[in-house]
Amino acid sequence: MFFDYLSSPRIRGSRFIMSQYYVYILASQKNGTLYIGVTKDLIKRVYEHKNNLIEGFTKKYNVHNVVYYEI
Repeated sequence: MFFDYLSSPRIRGSRFIMSQYYVYILASQKNGTLYIGVTKDLIKRVYEHKNNLIEGFTKKYNVHNVVYYEI
């Protein structure tokens, strides 16, 4: 696991609070185009991809099928 500016532990009192992020892979079809992304809200982000709500790569190349994700 890596830590960067967005996912580094934050100190609140004497406790560490760590944000949880997801890495996910989408595909257009079997042996098709792949897209790799990182998000804090996986369900919302996949919904945006599947419904073409965001302009960009996944909309242009019709990449909507979740093939893998992990925390």
